[in-house]
Amino acid sequence: MDLRSGQPFWLMKNGILASYPSLTSDRTCEVVIIGGGITGALIGNGLARESISTILIDKRDVGTGSTAASTAMLLYGTDVELVELAEMIGEQDAVLCYRSGLQAIQTLAELVSDLGVDCGFTKKPSLYLASRQSHVAKLTEEYELRRKHKFVVDFLDADTVNAEYPFGGCAGLLARGDAEIDSLQLTHALLQDARQRGMEIYDRTTVDRIVPNRTGVTLTTDRGHRIKARRAVFATGFESQQYLEQKIGTLHSTFALITEPIEPFPEWPDRCLMWETNRPYYYLRVTEDNRLIVGGGDVPYATAHRQTSLLKSKSRLLGQRLEKWFPDTAIEVAYTWAGTFGSSPDGLARIGKTKEWPHCYFAVGYGGNGITLSTIAAEIIRDDYLGKTHPAADLFRFDR
Repeated sequence: MDLRSGQPFWLMKNGILASYPSLTSDRTCEVVIIGGGITGALIGNGLARESISTILIDKRDVGTGSTAASTAMLLYGTDVELVELAEMIGEQDAVLCYRSGLQAIQTLAELVSDLGVDCGFTKKPSLYLASRQSHVAKLTEEYELRRKHKFVVDFLDADTVNAEYPFGGCAGLLARGDAEIDSLQLTHALLQDARQRGMEIYDRTTVDRIVPNRTGVTLTTDRGHRIKARRAVFATGFESQQYLEQKIGTLHSTFALITEPIEPFPEWPDRCLMWETNRPYYYLRVTEDNRLIVGGGDVPYATAHRQTSLLKSKSRLLGQRLEKWFPDTAIEVAYTWAGTFGSSPDGLARIGKTKEWPHCYFAVGYGGNGITLSTIAAEIIRDDYLGKTHPAADLFRFDR
């Protein structure tokens, strides 16, 4: 599956950060990871830090699938609001889910600091805007439930939003604890660190066959080389569905646009992340060099983004959205792109083991906070391999 189209900004900005060889011999390890995007990199780094012999492979160049198309907003919440999630899975578990996301962003902050690489990680508040007046009551309920459970949030009425933010709105929920990052830089930083700790990395290596056996799994590549491991991890994102009979979500195409640097830049408090209550929603963030990134306009087809005409029309709509939000700002589009986006009924990922595949783990994230969920997945899989139980593991299990 083509996971993206167009010209993702991170590939244009960063170029080739590192290169990795293809697999040319048989190998043996404790854990083999299939997928070299941000999810595989986080899982591999976590295992390498525990001195677990690990091999990571990817059929593409590392980081050039969904990771390259990510706009890399790090949100602790999910696309399903806390109030609605509480109705689905219970208030206690819903709060645990949101707290796990908050902790994951802090874990990323510590990890980036330890890596010593500028991955563009910056803590940012996020403004969740009521798109319509009819959404204000529900946003108020969301604010009250988060405050009840000690999340740091403020409710902003329409007057405050319109006075302080150039894009305005009917009301807003300003949350602390979110962040932004360059996901491609982070992926390569994690992989470089893991390789120094002993992890082997091979890209342009396609798996043709995966066979579980009594003690583990054997992978065979398209060149006939084998990897024998005690455990395999499918960090293949939305392509994971091809390996599973269980339906784990619905795929869509989503779209993004980034501007040229803007001078003078429109001011708003803390240059916060912004997203809205409409479904599907639009969202907005700023880069360090004063570019606006806007995304959204999802359509319910996994491969729709391949259509050149659709990418053009969606990019035009994203540009019009920016013009509406910033009517006094001269905006020039730099790059547009699109990619595959997944959703599940409860907005939660599927992480862990499944009866369909003995000795294997899956990490399949859905929604607008994939990097946050990938961080949680790395901890759940690491802990399970070490014989421990992560406190949030049951929230994301396949048989929930």
